[in-house]
Amino acid sequence: MEDDHGSEKQKIAFLGDSITEGAGASSPDHVYWRAVERLTGAHCFGYGIGGTRIAPQHFDRRDPKWDRDFCSRVADMDPDMDVVAVLGGTNDFGHGDAPFGKLNAIQPIAAYYAIPVLDLFRTSGIQPAVDVLQERYMPDGLHPNDAGNEKIARRFIGFMSAL
Repeated sequence: MEDDHGSEKQKIAFLGDSITEGAGASSPDHVYWRAVERLTGAHCFGYGIGGTRIAPQHFDRRDPKWDRDFCSRVADMDPDMDVVAVLGGTNDFGHGDAPFGKLNAIQPIAAYYAIPVLDLFRTSGIQPAVDVLQERYMPDGLHPNDAGNEKIARRFIGFMSAL
């Protein structure tokens, strides 16, 4: 499909956890990647499963879908993407028994391979430790509501525009 300028619309896949799945949003139409689609005209695809991690799981859980770490799900994604955005890390800190180390491993590894990183924890403006921001953007302290999803979408678009 082409846009109004005769060029192909960009196809973006979002691989993630419960936030990408839509937890906290009032409906699937209000998840951040749908907002990216609406605001940019790109074709966006969400591959989010709540409770999953970047690191492989090393134990069985009551719901087998939670054992599907991000790498194990790549083969399930449409391979014809222009951009693949990986949004995760919270569950790696929060549960599981995979060794993680003392640093946020995403940034040094991405830097080594020259992969751009959008650090939403530090730059999204929806820090849950600040009461007024938590109330406005993520009432449960973790999952963004519609306003939080919109803020993430706009931050992602700005980040991509700067590349």
